[in-house]
Amino acid sequence: MNIGFVGVGGVAQPHLQNLSKMPNVKISAVCDLQEDRAKKVAETYGATAFTDYKKMIRKGALDAVYVCVIPAAHANIEMDLAKAGLPMYVEKPVHLDLNKCRKVIDQIAAKSVINAVGYHWRYTAASQAVHAFLQGRKAMMVQAYWYGGFPQVGWWRKMGLSGGQLVEQTTHLVDMARYLAGEVHTVYATANTGTMTEWEGYDIHDTSVVTLQFDSGAIGQITSGCISDDPKGGHKTDISIMGKNWLAWTNAGQATLSEAGQENRSVDSGQSWAEQLGNGDAAFVKAVQTREQSHILSSYASGAQTLAITLTGNKAIATHKEQKVPRLL
Repeated sequence: MNIGFVGVGGVAQPHLQNLSKMPNVKISAVCDLQEDRAKKVAETYGATAFTDYKKMIRKGALDAVYVCVIPAAHANIEMDLAKAGLPMYVEKPVHLDLNKCRKVIDQIAAKSVINAVGYHWRYTAASQAVHAFLQGRKAMMVQAYWYGGFPQVGWWRKMGLSGGQLVEQTTHLVDMARYLAGEVHTVYATANTGTMTEWEGYDIHDTSVVTLQFDSGAIGQITSGCISDDPKGGHKTDISIMGKNWLAWTNAGQATLSEAGQENRSVDSGQSWAEQLGNGDAAFVKAVQTREQSHILSSYASGAQTLAITLTGNKAIATHKEQKVPRLL
């Protein structure tokens, strides 16, 4: 199975490492706008280096392609892959423009292309334990937090390139909220900025609070902050789902399942971040090899629906008004 990469920066690295260890899988071609980086990665994995992804598609003789570029650079790449009938694994978020996402969704469907999005939280043993626990239960409240610093790359602190923390980072929690509690129909949000004055070109929100109303009747609140790199408690990333006399909590690596009258049950995935990504990598490879989309827990269309919620959150922040979430599924 010959795999190509469009973008070989930070998030691509664990995927490259995971795939290179799999039997019958080869990193055959890599593409990056930074030619030196593309050549270095190509040398490491015995691949061919490109700086033009269209040329890589034409000449790479590939069975699947990973797309690991910044949010603003998506859509055209996925459209070209779908037209070529190439299975694709797309790192989140899938873009910053829902209209372009809709066109990609239609093209994927037209060509029956195997597709996945990098919401790796869904694939961990801890998350799956929570998902199983929730079956047949009525969720009433969702509460999640993403507190910490921000990645030290220039594009991340620019709203027009990343979409901000809610869209690019907290998106994992939004996606888990959907996965565990169902679709969201309405969003209200508020945010502030002004403390990160030392960073040139910084125009994203420092902190935000997003309120979600689910189709199921549940309500949710997701809080984000990218203002603290303090390792002694300044970082917190988890989600809790609550119902009558029960609570389920996870941070992807661990989970706690609590129910009145029962002993708490704990689950530990025992995996690093890279290993968690590997669960999704393995599912994607299996889906391509068997031509069965059912192995994928997060499709492109599902990833676009998560994007719809986060972009609607940004709109609610800008307008100070409750906003309805567009439906792509």
